[in-house]
Amino acid sequence: MRYLLFLVAMLVQTSLVAQFRVKIVDAATGEAVPYANINVADSENMISNADGYFNIPATFDKDETPVTISYLGYEPKRTTVANLRSDNVVRLVVAQYEIEAVETTRPEPNALMAEVRKALKENYRPQKNVKNRIFYRKVGAYMPKQIEFEFTKSTGFSKKALADANKEISTIIDKAIKPGHKDYVDVLADQFKGGGPSKLSVIKGVRFQDERFSTDTDEMGKSFVNIILKHLDSTKYYRVKSGLFGSRDTISLRKDFTNKKRPKSDAITKLKSNLDVFHYENTPTNPKEFEFIHDYEIYKYTYEGAAFTAAGELVYIIKFAPNKRRALYSGKMYVSAADFGLVRIDYNLMPGKKVEGMNLKLILGVKFAQNVSKGTLLYAREPGDPYHLQYASVESGSYLYINRPVKFIELTDDERDVVAFDFKIEGDSYEKVELLNMSQEDLSAAGYADAREADFKYVDIKRYDPNIWKEYSAIEPVEEMKRLQIVD
Repeated sequence: MRYLLFLVAMLVQTSLVAQFRVKIVDAATGEAVPYANINVADSENMISNADGYFNIPATFDKDETPVTISYLGYEPKRTTVANLRSDNVVRLVVAQYEIEAVETTRPEPNALMAEVRKALKENYRPQKNVKNRIFYRKVGAYMPKQIEFEFTKSTGFSKKALADANKEISTIIDKAIKPGHKDYVDVLADQFKGGGPSKLSVIKGVRFQDERFSTDTDEMGKSFVNIILKHLDSTKYYRVKSGLFGSRDTISLRKDFTNKKRPKSDAITKLKSNLDVFHYENTPTNPKEFEFIHDYEIYKYTYEGAAFTAAGELVYIIKFAPNKRRALYSGKMYVSAADFGLVRIDYNLMPGKKVEGMNLKLILGVKFAQNVSKGTLLYAREPGDPYHLQYASVESGSYLYINRPVKFIELTDDERDVVAFDFKIEGDSYEKVELLNMSQEDLSAAGYADAREADFKYVDIKRYDPNIWKEYSAIEPVEEMKRLQIVD
């Protein structure tokens, strides 16, 4: 009995300190409030996911730990860990501010956007001498519509061997391609920004990725090449010809040759590059990604009202929509009345539009179109500092069609054809990236210089595990991610 009581006590204690989930809703409608700001212990920032949920990690186990929840246009909710544990639904009330004076002097939207553009360079200048604790999530999916592959000629194969090779290829394709397959990567890291390139120290990385499948079209292309090269002579060199076009690149299976051609690419280098590109693409000074700010002549701006932040700062709401055919996006921007900084941007690609693409289907058998582009971006700043990306949720998607004959030609004096095949693939790819800046602290020049990077290994999992981030703050996964699992 004594041991039973001890076990019960241990279970109770464990439940009290375990992480738990909280949902944020609109008090009047009961609808989920996505992307709300959550500050825990006056030190760490979190965000509610697209379904309105967030996690209180096990590290914040004290009942009196303060939690502040805020969302633009709502009254901030100040509570404690104990209160959230007893009632894990937070009901936000729409703020009732006196904004009549604002409405009587409502800004002219085009003039307001002119001030926004004028202040961009100062408001979004690069960060220096800071250490950011970030959480990064990337979800990818590939939805194939059609995949065909057939050897049509091989100098070194008999007809039967060629038929067997086609059968093998067909089997490999059936196993390697799974419609609707998804994978994701979660990373918690410290990012150091100083006088040189950013540095990254990864605390933990988690990866859900079935190696039998791929959601990356580039990686998929490499897989097909590897399949093809299995049927080539590993002691020889080749070049590739597709239709009327040939490649000057030399291809070989020899390890000594391949190693010389392959640049070094470790996990930390790839991740850091992805983060640097993501930050650049989602900074409002970027004219390509934010045409609705910079190419103002093709957009119509409309003043939609005003709101106040949790700190009581006035924010103007500006709606934008295409004014000319070449405009791509619609959405809303939230502009600080104090410094004309953009504190939030919501954008979505207009139906039927594409960000970029090409259609050479009839001439070269290639068609590409980026036809999904939407995002929610939140920016914040400390007094005297530039704005930084506090949270981003960015979705992109593309359609790809390739229908090409391909030849591998041996590099000899005769340059005889060795292998030829027809290749056809059609499908859609999708990617969603989330980035949360959880905390920020000043960093001295010496601190930046002393920061060290080290490569890391992902923790590979076969199914969602709610305990994987129990000791850390993280973005709560949406329900769809929780159902993912790898079945052998």
